[in-house]
Amino acid sequence: MDFTEQLRRHIKFLKRSCVDFDAGHPEEALRIAVTLRVLFHDTNNSTSLLAHLGLKSSSLILTTLEQGYKENKEDGTFSVTIPVFINSLGERAVPLGKARRHEFITVSEWWNEVIAYMNDRISRKDVVLAAANKDGGAHVDAKPDRKTETMIRGSMTIKRVVSGKIIEQRINNDHFPLLRQFGYEVLNSPGLVDK
Repeated sequence: MDFTEQLRRHIKFLKRSCVDFDAGHPEEALRIAVTLRVLFHDTNNSTSLLAHLGLKSSSLILTTLEQGYKENKEDGTFSVTIPVFINSLGERAVPLGKARRHEFITVSEWWNEVIAYMNDRISRKDVVLAAANKDGGAHVDAKPDRKTETMIRGSMTIKRVVSGKIIEQRINNDHFPLLRQFGYEVLNSPGLVDK
């Protein structure tokens, strides 16, 4: 098996899915999740593409998201982040390169980094596997777990005034814009896209 060619193929898949997402097809996030699962996820029964290539321990991946959960042990407080990426019109607006954070971290740190708090700590791994394994990327789960349900149902409702009327809107599929941002991060990680 030519794993380098497989990596090139999956980077192309990722680029096309990101272009389609940006063209108004947010459900393309589920395909982004499947590609990220192939690249990063290892189990007892399957080996990630990066592990096959020996890149998991040597590659650095761009992270643009703030930590989703920070605990201050001195005063017993914590702060949480829910990156829903909503603009003033109530539309999703993924930051891509406009995010404040821009640093490179190890694959393991990137994959396991807590990037949101929605009743539970949510890592990139949680988001990718929920979308790929439970929400239709590669499989559909009849009874998804609580983290997956929270991402699908959404974490907030917004109210806005349009022509003098208050419009209430549930913001669902919180994982879709996150997955698009993850795609941006991977596609801007030089050790992966230049192989």
